[in-house]
Amino acid sequence: MHFLTIVIGKNPEDLLRPYWDGWSYDNPKGKYDWYALGGRYDGYFILKSGMKVNQAYSNLIDWNKMECSYAILDVDSKWYENEGIMIEKKWAEFWWNFMKTLPDNILLSAFDCHS
Repeated sequence: MHFLTIVIGKNPEDLLRPYWDGWSYDNPKGKYDWYALGGRYDGYFILKSGMKVNQAYSNLIDWNKMECSYAILDVDSKWYENEGIMIEKKWAEFWWNFMKTLPDNILLSAFDCHS
């Protein structure tokens, strides 16, 4: 399964590392077995200029044109995810409220994760 994860902060690959569940699948925090910047979600972020990119600073994103991702990994290495259709409405509300509270000029990266 592929899912879109927004990683917030500098060094996004370092933030992703604790959630890798590669060859042995025995990481209790494991969420994915591989990832790619952009990948199937290439150009996820739509900038105010109209450009589509895989990484952007929060203040440059046209939030009116964005859709929710499946997961968020914040700068403190905390993982949030949509855990099913039944709570989709609550996830969308959480997602938008979370994004509204981001400081200006924080880096966001869109990753295609696979589990």
